[in-house]
Amino acid sequence: FQEVGDPVGMAIAQNKLGLAERRDDTGAPEAWDARAERAERHFAKALRLRRERDDRRGIAETVNNLGVLAHEWAERLQGLPEADDAVAAQWDLAWQRYGEAILVYEQLDDTLGIGYCLANLGEVAENRRDWRRAVGLYALAIRLLETVNAPILDAVRPMLARAAEAAGVPLPGDGDDEFDPAAPLHAQLLHWIGQAPA
Repeated sequence: FQEVGDPVGMAIAQNKLGLAERRDDTGAPEAWDARAERAERHFAKALRLRRERDDRRGIAETVNNLGVLAHEWAERLQGLPEADDAVAAQWDLAWQRYGEAILVYEQLDDTLGIGYCLANLGEVAENRRDWRRAVGLYALAIRLLETVNAPILDAVRPMLARAAEAAGVPLPGDGDDEFDPAAPLHAQLLHWIGQAPA
């Protein structure tokens, strides 16, 4: 793609290379850090190319991939001695990237993209033990994902139940007014995303 000067093709290739590096689970676990760093470089190149062309769908996809990478990095670091600050930084980065992707998906009116990112944000909130926010994010994700019959629904529903139990709140729709499924989508996004959970 580079030889023929195709920036769209180069961006797609860089994004796919980033995905391949991120998903590669061969070799020693210690090699994951190097693969993650290479994935991040590929995603950064893809994002730069996509921003230059104002490819919003591509921007959202790549920013979400960067969020997943930060999310996975946080999970790998959790529980390691003296890694609390690094874990918190990766959760914050994942939160920021998922939030940015949602804003772009919202501009594109991409229900599936918003739903996936909301589920990802719910996982971040859950990992930060912000249970009520996790419930709100999962409930909103399910509301959107049901409209497009997304296959991920079977994975998100038990996540919602787990978070609701941990929060000590009823499942949305079971009498808790804070989780109003009839509220406008943008208002709910602002309510549940807000600042990153501490």
